[in-house]
Amino acid sequence: MGVINNVIGFEAISERLCKIRIKSKYNNMTMINMYAPKEDKVDAEKFYDDYQTVIDRTPKSDTILVLGDANAKLGKKDIYRGVSGKHTLHEILTFWHWSFTFKF
Repeated sequence: MGVINNVIGFEAISERLCKIRIKSKYNNMTMINMYAPKEDKVDAEKFYDDYQTVIDRTPKSDTILVLGDANAKLGKKDIYRGVSGKHTLHEILTFWHWSFTFKF
């Protein structure tokens, strides 16, 4: 049985955000695909509001898998060294600030 037979639903929220819900053996899985804006604060706020709405509307029993490009910029602090190594170009923290405010 292919994956296509297990698709419960698909929704394209915007050109940067979509989700697919798949039936699985133990519980359903919602996969969210994202492509976060890089610089525009207005676009970013709308994007993250839409992203939070998708999370809020996902049944609590679903496994959520987030895929895509968050355009994350990690800082140079020691705490990020395990992820970015010592050669990051960025001084700031962007996506992860937003992700900690989401309610899963």
